[in-house]
Amino acid sequence: MAINLYCGDNLDILPTLEAESVDSVITASFAVAQARTEQWWENGLLDVLRVESQSPVAIRALQEREWAFALVDGLHQYVPTLSDVLSVREARVICLDDMNMKPVSQAFNQSIDLLGREGIQNPMMAKKWEGYLV
Repeated sequence: MAINLYCGDNLDILPTLEAESVDSVITASFAVAQARTEQWWENGLLDVLRVESQSPVAIRALQEREWAFALVDGLHQYVPTLSDVLSVREARVICLDDMNMKPVSQAFNQSIDLLGREGIQNPMMAKKWEGYLV
């Protein structure tokens, strides 16, 4: 998983892009998001590290910070998901996305054991896509 800032409404810019790859769409989305969040960048309230989350640089940067909340979206794979959870293990609340994917739910369950946390899934969500480690 790349640690990035994504703009949630990139679909509105897709028709105007002449993107030849996903990377160019992500870069365009990043530029839009960066422009929309400029005030937070300038005040030092927002940092974006554009590297793979499993790289030593990313792991060190994540572990050096204090997190109240972390959202992990680990490529629908066990190893990246577990690695990302362990990188933000000190966060008060860790949310895992795509819990409907078996590798993600396996990483969630392993994280409960490794971190000694309580795992919560919202019973009101029909598809149970989110899980929380508290």
